[in-house]
Amino acid sequence: MQAEQTSRTYQDNQRKGRAVFLMMLTFFVVPIIAVVLMFKYDFKPTGTSRGELMVPPRLLETTATLKNSDNQDSRRFWSEKWTMVYVADVCEANCMAKLRDMRQIHVSMYKDIPRTQRVLVTNMQDVASIKKDF
Repeated sequence: MQAEQTSRTYQDNQRKGRAVFLMMLTFFVVPIIAVVLMFKYDFKPTGTSRGELMVPPRLLETTATLKNSDNQDSRRFWSEKWTMVYVADVCEANCMAKLRDMRQIHVSMYKDIPRTQRVLVTNMQDVASIKKDF
């Protein structure tokens, strides 16, 4: 009876060991095989652009004096960095979703983050909550 129990324990441990081995194989080897196959068959997923890059760059001319959220003149603000601009009269749900997307794009720029900035041009007076969230 003792030998039978030892045999069962051994078989259970062996089954668990095989399961762990198969999981490790699945998590570590299968992705490598997938990447090699993608490289071998030149698989490149397509991407789409959802914005417009203004070429050639245009000077922003306006009769209104643009001020930032701290009520300071913004002439120098526009000249030092790449700028992603979103224009909305009132920033509601759709605008918030676009600002979230712009934040994700900004983060994805990685090493160029210091060279870029995000700007919301709006007629809203109270932008404190937007500034806090984004």
